[in-house]
Amino acid sequence: MLNLRWIGVLILILGCAGLLQCGGENQKTAAIPQNPDEDFQMTMDADGKTEDPEEKAALWLAFLERNPSTGYTVGTLQYLATEYYMGLKNDPDAAIAFVKIKLSHLRDPELNAEGQRLLIELLGEAGRSEELRELVRKLEREAEFVVEDDESVYRAAIAAENWELAREFSEAAADKLVETLEDPEFDESEVESVEMQRSAALLSLAWAKSNLGEDDEALALFEEAGKTAQFDYTGFSGWPTQEFDLYYGKVLLKTGRVKEAISRLGPQGVILGDPAAMEVLAEAYKAETGSSDGFTDFVEETRHRIARELPDFKVFDYDGEEVDSADLNGKATLLAFWFPT
Repeated sequence: MLNLRWIGVLILILGCAGLLQCGGENQKTAAIPQNPDEDFQMTMDADGKTEDPEEKAALWLAFLERNPSTGYTVGTLQYLATEYYMGLKNDPDAAIAFVKIKLSHLRDPELNAEGQRLLIELLGEAGRSEELRELVRKLEREAEFVVEDDESVYRAAIAAENWELAREFSEAAADKLVETLEDPEFDESEVESVEMQRSAALLSLAWAKSNLGEDDEALALFEEAGKTAQFDYTGFSGWPTQEFDLYYGKVLLKTGRVKEAISRLGPQGVILGDPAAMEVLAEAYKAETGSSDGFTDFVEETRHRIARELPDFKVFDYDGEEVDSADLNGKATLLAFWFPT
């Protein structure tokens, strides 16, 4: 008996054929380009002319049928899997089944490797931990993993809360990146890029170790990862990843370092309003004071304490009139920045 999800995929493909054969006048007369680049542009143009997600999906399914193995293949698979099946349909299982079907027809080794990374990501997001582990072991037997493979696995493993797998592959990525840094031909920008990449691996390793009960080692790794962290004007770190302050703050709170946790989570929670950071910040506040009372006032006090004052500046408004920031003190002001092209 056919699985209903497979039937759904088949219906979409058949619907796609119907669109091409029995659609509007433009679809009847439009020739399908032989060049994948032109075909991609044609599909993009058609996509922009409809708001119907089913029609969009049919267009891209048809594009895949015509171009099963090009540089556009994996990106199109990712779009359909994440935006259509997982997003619109809220059906991770259908997304995974769809990608598996398409990957089975890919013969290009590089495209297949990209596709397998996509499948790893989807399994992680779907929380299919055991299937993720089995796929990873299978791929390891077939080819040697490079850093990009390790990164795909540890991110998916964290999403699926497979902490053993996350520890193994984040550690593998960090070690390989250390070897990469030994390349004498690397210039300063290349070294910086690899160091930041390694920091992301160390962050993931720290988070995995903490979830495995190895908190002291985790804190040391957070400290090391933070050496190349980048902080914006508000004090929030968006690198190694946006989870840096959140993970670090959680482990600080877990190990009783409450004040440090509050300091770490403040910019992300209070200034950026991140719900996950605010939740942990509330836990830290309660641990510090013994009660949740007064948390709202605490948030406002923290906002004023960590907020940075803008330096004086002068800009021109839309009418060409000069505006001095000093004249805006005490007023709610929206600054819109754009770059002319």
